[in-house]
Amino acid sequence: MCEFVIFFGSILASKNLGPDAYENFLDHSYLGDRTTTIRKYLESPIGRGIMDEVVPASLRDRYGG
Repeated sequence: MCEFVIFFGSILASKNLGPDAYENFLDHSYLGDRTTTIRKYLESPIGRGIMDEVVPASLRDRYGG
């Protein structure tokens, strides 16, 4: 769960910085395998739908969700 919160929060934080920062984050940040970009992961069958998750109330203010 901790890794998911950090991953999800990083995506939300980059999105809150504006479209240029968000697009850059998706294309230039990688998973632990060091080859899969965040964008590719979110487009994959495994990652699809992650951004539809509901942010826990305790974290909404922290990550701007």
